[in-house]
Amino acid sequence: MYLINQNALVTDVIYAFDTKSQQWVLPVINGTGPNRRRGVQAVSDNTGKIYYFGGNSDYITTGSPTANVTRYNTLNILDTAQLSWSIGSTIDAPSPREGYSATLFINLIIFIGGRENSYNGQPFSLVNISQIPVYDTQSSKWYLTTVGGANVSNRHSHSAILAQNDLIIIYGGVSEGGVPAPQQLIALNITSSPYQWIVPTTSYLSLYAMPPPLSLHSATSVGKYMIIAFGNITNITRSASLSIYLLDTTNWTWVTTFQPSNPINTVNIVVIGAIFGIAFFILIIIAFIVLYIKLRRRNSPNFPPTKTSPPSSSRNSISNQFPNPQEIMPESYDVRTTYTRPRSKPNPLLKPYSTLANT
Repeated sequence: MYLINQNALVTDVIYAFDTKSQQWVLPVINGTGPNRRRGVQAVSDNTGKIYYFGGNSDYITTGSPTANVTRYNTLNILDTAQLSWSIGSTIDAPSPREGYSATLFINLIIFIGGRENSYNGQPFSLVNISQIPVYDTQSSKWYLTTVGGANVSNRHSHSAILAQNDLIIIYGGVSEGGVPAPQQLIALNITSSPYQWIVPTTSYLSLYAMPPPLSLHSATSVGKYMIIAFGNITNITRSASLSIYLLDTTNWTWVTTFQPSNPINTVNIVVIGAIFGIAFFILIIIAFIVLYIKLRRRNSPNFPPTKTSPPSSSRNSISNQFPNPQEIMPESYDVRTTYTRPRSKPNPLLKPYSTLANT
């Protein structure tokens, strides 16, 4: 994470925060960087390049009470991978300005609103919010697009996010005379050609969920929510805001609670953890019981077990299972008289052995 310093009382311009070590470092960057400026918005792409356009220098950034306000229209590019400064194309670049919003959509940086130099003796003039400059980071070219749709008021010091439905949602800002912009919440449809302004109709779940008119605040897109934090209250109170507000961009409702798109079911996690814990505990108990039984058998005096002698005679064991035939026969029963084999008639073809021997 890189931070651009705008305070003249500090010498360093760029700070880097290491999210792993949780420490601030001062990177050594090659090339000539810009002077201190304020009123700028930075965007970064997926290649590690940070783009910020314009801004102004004054007595705050220079530390000189007599310094005049100077606005710029250069596009400064910080390559965080190579740690080097460069400048984008100046051909067809928009007028010098500050207090705008910058939103990255794929490879397009869309600049909305802000303040520019005045040509009628006034300190500044508001940029026409329906004339939007766009910078293509791939071709390094500037384009100017005219926006249609609803009639919205010019403003500066507002915030902008890119929502999930490819709408650039803008909140807050200051209009002519330092008064709050009439429509605090507006949206830009960048999927239509040409771009179209939309003024959503919002609702709220609680009166405290709606933010007051704000300027110089921050806005972040998290899931379906636009998170608005701090800033200056621009109505009659003219005080600092210490609150955070949530806008559900799917139904344009100001809410007071944040619900993640994929909430973690802590109940299921607890139940699954308890089941695994109980199963692991039971396995440990079973293992201890098996180990105890094995050790007890090993320490037994009869270990290892002796072989037992087999039965003396399998025939005796079988005979013991069946009764003696004489026990179940009657005493008067005589095997010899009970069955007499019938005599067969002599076969004339068969001769006695003695007869065969004499032949």
